[in-house]
Amino acid sequence: MDEISLDAFEDWLFPYSLNIHKEGDAEAQDLAYAIQHALGEYDEDSPELRHVLMEIVLSSIKEPPVSTNRAGDPSPVAETTANYDTVTADAA
Repeated sequence: MDEISLDAFEDWLFPYSLNIHKEGDAEAQDLAYAIQHALGEYDEDSPELRHVLMEIVLSSIKEPPVSTNRAGDPSPVAETTANYDTVTADAA
């Protein structure tokens, strides 16, 4: 896993978070503010800070929505089997 210095991370983050209150959505703002808060709590890089930052990032990841078929059924059942008999007959 590649790591960067705390200074390099802050230099990368700064331009993205500078005007996030104007341009970012609420979730992006929350993430940026949480990261900035964590950075403000530590004077220097440490494993503890990296752990806190990782927890912030991981907690912001949303689970993908469950896909549904046209009937709204979330089960993984195929929507149609119309060609199934033809395909299996050709394979036999």
